[in-house]
Amino acid sequence: DSRCPVENIFSLAAGDVFVCRNAGNTVAQAEGSVVASMEYCMQNLKTQLLVVMGHTKCGALKGAVASIPAADAAEPKQDASVLENYLVALTPAAKQAKAELPRASLQEVEERAIRINVKNTMGKILEVSEPLRQMVDAGRIKVEGAIYDITTGKVEFIGGPPAPAPLSVRTGKSASVPGPEALATLKAGNARYAGGHAPAATPKGRIQALSSDGQLPMAAVLGCADSRCPVELMFGVAPGDIFVCRNAGNAIAKAEASVVASMEYCMAHLKTKLLVVLGHTKCGALNGALASIPAADAPPKADASVLEQYLVALTPAAKQARAELPRAPDAEVAELAIRINVKNTMRSILEISKSLRQQWESGDLMIEGGIYD
Repeated sequence: DSRCPVENIFSLAAGDVFVCRNAGNTVAQAEGSVVASMEYCMQNLKTQLLVVMGHTKCGALKGAVASIPAADAAEPKQDASVLENYLVALTPAAKQAKAELPRASLQEVEERAIRINVKNTMGKILEVSEPLRQMVDAGRIKVEGAIYDITTGKVEFIGGPPAPAPLSVRTGKSASVPGPEALATLKAGNARYAGGHAPAATPKGRIQALSSDGQLPMAAVLGCADSRCPVELMFGVAPGDIFVCRNAGNAIAKAEASVVASMEYCMAHLKTKLLVVLGHTKCGALNGALASIPAADAPPKADASVLEQYLVALTPAAKQARAELPRAPDAEVAELAIRINVKNTMRSILEISKSLRQQWESGDLMIEGGIYD
């Protein structure tokens, strides 16, 4: 905000203060340039005080309050601008303020959100940056929050970052998660991902806990190998949360033993209660299967590659889609084939694996199909 010139506010000269500025004084989307700049300042320039300063009548937090409906929408806006996505990322402070002041005026909610946002930013910096967190823990640097009043020109210092929440890590010592609860967690994580939220950093403590205590994932996912479909990222989960197998077409069209065996291991030994078969739109494997229908109906090709044979094995889904949509363009047929293939894969898993079938029939295992857009 042009009304908040930091050097002037503190009556400082060139060389006295190292300043980073952005709309909302935040790292809501884990802004690398801001955190990296602060790490450089503390580590290389030996600075010992880091101040996160908000200000009254902040347009960014006013926009965040106004963006709560967009953040809560079932589907993210497809053509949202960078600014719109950024304001949505600021809404946690706005939502907390609104919850704390349910009967207050809009202006009061906005002012409360400004203070919460300063606290959130301090916490986020220490969450994202291990070097800064270690320096705070060692007492080598101090982190302080502040609010600049643009009406009076005065700065109010409001204290340090919130106490860190205890590290929650899913390890072999954790309890198993019921299938419906695990599915709800995946849906919530995907909503964050689709809304443009950046993934959180993985603290060393999580890595060490998983190493020492083992794994107990809440869900298993069979997804596609397509590089546009990063399973852990799209569900907003951390290491140790989900057990993932991926191949082209998220299929076991040729009774892939490694995939089925992996799933049996996960359910039997890691006590996982949810198995998700996840297809995706614009899947190259199913487009290839559609194009391979003539080859599937012809005598086997003697020198067919492994890929060619695999695509032929995927053609049942393509053939069924073509039969259901005889006059549709190939793009529509391929999209239906993607959905049919997910259903076929779930059925094939149960046909091939006696142990998974028994767990599913007893209600101990939930199996769910999904399509990533």
